[in-house]
Amino acid sequence: MNIINPYLRIGASDKISVIRVDDFSSIMMQSESEYIVNMCRCCGEANAPHVCSKCKEARYCTKECQTMDWELYKHKLICKKQ
Repeated sequence: MNIINPYLRIGASDKISVIRVDDFSSIMMQSESEYIVNMCRCCGEANAPHVCSKCKEARYCTKECQTMDWELYKHKLICKKQ
């Protein structure tokens, strides 16, 4: 089994459940040289412009993704003020 992105709880396009690891250093795509820059914690989009105002680490492509991660995926449980 290949884990494409262990950081997501659901796949961005197919909505299939996957493993989520809350460690930014573990984010890797299909090859070691292919990293996503500023990935949205919720859907996996690259270059996410919004950042969590509390921890300053979690990034989101939209306010909707930020709300979903906070409420549904429980970012609030691991979020710590920087």
